[in-house]
Amino acid sequence: MTRPGMRLSLTTRWSALVGTLLAVGVILALVLDYLLPGRPALVLAICLACVVPLAIITIRAQIQPILSLFRALGGTVASYRDGDYSFSLHWQHNDELADLIDAHNDLGNVLR
Repeated sequence: MTRPGMRLSLTTRWSALVGTLLAVGVILALVLDYLLPGRPALVLAICLACVVPLAIITIRAQIQPILSLFRALGGTVASYRDGDYSFSLHWQHNDELADLIDAHNDLGNVLR
């Protein structure tokens, strides 16, 4: 099944995320270095205190749907093993995981 819209691979999405987080960290460090000249340890501490929680929150938000998808895939495989082929899965992104979901749904269609 061909999905509409622009295709963004997982690598592209994660590279953009990491690049954005790095840019935020660098910009914050430059601003703090300007505001707190001669205090690199304080600049580092403030940058880490700001960027690390932001990175954790952002990365968790990106990983949660993927982990949910993995749990759903595990559930469908268990259902297939029990002879229940009555459902399919949906993935909102156009990436490699969408290809996996399409193949999985095709398998369910064949088994039905």
